[in-house]
Formats: sequence, C-alpha cells, structure tokens
Amino acid sequence: MKFLTAKQVAEKYGVTKRVVQGWCERGLLPNAKKVDSGFGFDVWQIPERDLENFVKPEGRGKPRLDNPSAATLAKRRSREK
Repeated sequence: MKFLTAKQVAEKYGVTKRVVQGWCERGLLPNAKKVDSGFGFDVWQIPERDLENFVKPEGRGKPRLDNPSAATLAKRRSREK
C-alpha cells in the first residue's frame, strides 16, 4: 500500500497542507494516520486508495452560518456604514 503526505495531497488538490490536515482530522480521509516523524513532530500518512473516490469539499471548510447571531449582524451593519 502506498502512502502520501499531507503536502503531496495538498499539491494534488491545489490546497494548503493545513487544509489536508483538517480533512484528516475531520475523517474525510478515513484511513489516514498520524505518525511520529522521528524528528519531534507528527506527520499524516494518507493511503493512496483514500483518494480514489475522494471529492474535494467546496468552500474554505468552515461551516456556513445560515442563522447568524445578533453580534455577527451588528458587525456586518457597522461595516456597511
């Protein structure tokens, strides 16, 4: 089984390494594993097979607020002035 790094997957999909790490953390790449690099930090190992049917999420990966809070609305109004 061939593994890719978060950086390699990021290059393939045109996103940053941090975006791919977020996909791994959220379980979008279900067989990805965080392993010790041997240099004092962890790296993600992503099986190539996880990418066979993977569909890149739309947007920036943050949830959309369909019902914004009063504070959010107040900030928007102040910017519009």
